[in-house]
Amino acid sequence: MDSDSSEESKKRKAAGEKYTVFAKSKMIARSPEKQQKGEEKLDVIINMMKECKLDQREIKDELQKLGAEQELIKEKLISIQQENIGIEK
Repeated sequence: MDSDSSEESKKRKAAGEKYTVFAKSKMIARSPEKQQKGEEKLDVIINMMKECKLDQREIKDELQKLGAEQELIKEKLISIQQENIGIEK
């Protein structure tokens, strides 16, 4: 029984090898000094993304500071308006 199933799997595998182009991958040895094509472009893009992320954080921090300042200004405006209402009466 086991021999039948193993023979069938071998037959299927042999028949399937005709159609599988990517069945076996080639091992390519690369030296660390050798730059891959397009690697420099990817490094530039990665650095740009890092800079954008830092800029985004700075902008977020500035927005938080401005929001806090805006709240203080709103509170001052409300207190001034209340004082003006008191003076008008």
